Amino acid sequence: TIVGGEKRQINVNLHPEQLKAYGLTASDVERALRSNNLQTPGGTLKTGVTDYTIRTRGRVTDVAEIARIAVLT
Repeated sequence: TIVGGEKRQINVNLHPEQLKAYGLTASDVERALRSNNLQTPGGTLKTGVTDYTIRTRGRVTDVAEIARIAVLT
């Protein structure tokens, strides 16, 4: 059963000339965005008879966070 959540989309417009100036490709940008915008299960915590699901927060919540993602180091 899937509960909660909302569909969202943030479009990223690339400038080929700027990418080329930095020696980057569109694939480099895509790879960086995919690897830095993940939300993964963190396991469960059991307290007595209650189980809590733990998740790691790794998804960007606004455009400013995308701007801080390093594409290449």
